[in-house]
Amino acid sequence: MKKMLSVILTVSPLLMMGYVSPVVSDETGRNKLDSVYITEIVDSKPHRLEFVELFNAGTQDVSLSGWVIEETRGRTTSKGLVTTISLTGNLPAKGFVIVARNDDQSRFESYFSVALAGNVTYINSQDSLIINKPYQKFILKQGSRIVDNHESVFLHNQRRIAVRTDFSQFNESAFKMLRVSNRNATPGKLTEKQTTLFGMPRVSSRNATPGKLTEKPTAILNLARDDTSEKLEPHVKSAETESHAKPVAEVNNVKEAIFAYYKNAIGETGQPLKAALNEIIKKGHKPLTYSRVWKALKETDEDPNNPDNVILLYKQTAKEKDSIGRRADDWNREHVWAKTHGRFGTRRGPGTDLHHIKPADVTMNRARGNLDFDNGGSAVREAPLCKKDEDSWEPPDVVKGDIARMLFYMDVRYEGGDRQIDLELVDSTGTSGSQLGKLSTLKQWHQDDPVSDFEKTRNDKIQKLQGNRNPFIDYPLWVEEIW
Repeated sequence: MKKMLSVILTVSPLLMMGYVSPVVSDETGRNKLDSVYITEIVDSKPHRLEFVELFNAGTQDVSLSGWVIEETRGRTTSKGLVTTISLTGNLPAKGFVIVARNDDQSRFESYFSVALAGNVTYINSQDSLIINKPYQKFILKQGSRIVDNHESVFLHNQRRIAVRTDFSQFNESAFKMLRVSNRNATPGKLTEKQTTLFGMPRVSSRNATPGKLTEKPTAILNLARDDTSEKLEPHVKSAETESHAKPVAEVNNVKEAIFAYYKNAIGETGQPLKAALNEIIKKGHKPLTYSRVWKALKETDEDPNNPDNVILLYKQTAKEKDSIGRRADDWNREHVWAKTHGRFGTRRGPGTDLHHIKPADVTMNRARGNLDFDNGGSAVREAPLCKKDEDSWEPPDVVKGDIARMLFYMDVRYEGGDRQIDLELVDSTGTSGSQLGKLSTLKQWHQDDPVSDFEKTRNDKIQKLQGNRNPFIDYPLWVEEIW
């Protein structure tokens, strides 16, 4: 008869949300395998830096000799194909193993802006690891024994995060998260929710020690946020200090609310995903009047360093909120999806949608006109960070991703239903009708200029003002799933 394993369970602060924290016992009779979890799976295929992260929640090191990760594909042309990745070294107590694809540790650390601590074992899979399909499952084995099998979670929730299924007290809903994109990765760290689930102490940003252990060897510091994007708009500074940090419960509630907002799109891909997002973002949309847009932009694009100013899109400078009008030094309402590309003018809906309207210098608004977006051209005299040629406009690098995500939103939001125009992004310039380009350039801008704190805050403000969100700010990976 198989020996029963002793387990000590403690109730976490997330109990009211239905979560239970597994805490590993120090008893010598406990099987060390039961302390091992897959805590992160990251898709970084444009840079071939995808990885799988393992975490040892136990108090004893685990030898990885004979351990493998099996990756099985489903619902693709290679359905049923199994790739096996052999593991080596040790998985330290309260430590991590990073299984990365085709890269050395120094470049990996440089790309993700981390310094992996001594409690992290780095393994190069020599190109065996491929995480670039929406339907994959990962099984961790020691010999023939399944250590961490997330098959039931995968089939039910279509999540790219593996959890235990043979640990019945472990609530699988605690790991409700999407496949993680490269810019949101946190190698060698736990998320705030995982920290609570594994009974680890949280620390404030002032006390964090990235890539290091505290004096108490079981306390992992620098517990990661779910988004580590570095890009910020000019005049925008990160203020993640202890005095400004949100309580864990509040942070979790915000994330749960966003997840719930998109629940009907989770697990979809391609055109079904686009259709689901269209239904979500148009359902709660309450279009403003065009005159109301003036006041709204003063809120959405307020200069974080001076509440009397707004940030101008193309110049990337601050301007007094009340300097609105038609004079050369005034600012006005720039339609990023030009009004003539669909002939929607300023009518409610596409003509007043805050998700693509930004404050812009009057002269710069006229200079851009209705040009498509692409790289190249000559520098614009009044705003040398911008370039222009006969059929395209290139904005400053710091807002290229912002603009791309605005246009992705417009393509999805306006699909021809509810008496609205059908807008379409195409991979060309010199477009006409309801089309706008250039799609491949916009996708590259989206990758090169990740979502900023300013965009996230703006997204929240717009939801309060007109009732809907930009999904490509909340879940950037959906761009690749649709286009």
